[in-house]
Amino acid sequence: MFSDLKSLIAKNIQKSPIYRQIEAAQVVELFDRLAKEILPGHASDKVKGLYVKNKVLHVASLSSLVAQELKFKETEIINAINESLGREMVNRIRYVI
Repeated sequence: MFSDLKSLIAKNIQKSPIYRQIEAAQVVELFDRLAKEILPGHASDKVKGLYVKNKVLHVASLSSLVAQELKFKETEIINAINESLGREMVNRIRYVI
């Protein structure tokens, strides 16, 4: 009959619209971390995750070469993000140059 307060709070947070925004922020943070691991040298300084909309991660790049390098590894990045979060949050990456 009685429920644990911790589980009730967790359920209500997952139902709220802000939860999606929190997940989107986690995706952007994960992308920035992955970019530092994947890109050589200071190339990761030229790319930044912006936002997620309709399962599309929007990424800003100061260099077309860096964007091209990320495009080659796009599937790997998407799989790493989705695996890390436990569900499909991203199915495509859009590059803004």
